[in-house]
Amino acid sequence: MRGVSRREFVEYFKSLSKFSYEEKRFYGSDWLVELGDEKPCVLCSIKLIAVEIAFTAPKESLKDLLADFRLKFMRAGG
Repeated sequence: MRGVSRREFVEYFKSLSKFSYEEKRFYGSDWLVELGDEKPCVLCSIKLIAVEIAFTAPKESLKDLLADFRLKFMRAGG
């Protein structure tokens, strides 16, 4: 994901998870989220940060988790 700091993701997943490991893995009741490190991403003259996020969960849980995640981190330009 681009344009959002890793710190924001850590705070969000800490609030949802039952426990975490070194701010890289976050465990919910039936899901796991793994955060990568921040990496620079350049698109033409725009400099952003990118963080790789891996979600693991049963299909129904993943659907709900992703819906909430997308609402939380929706960004709109203008």
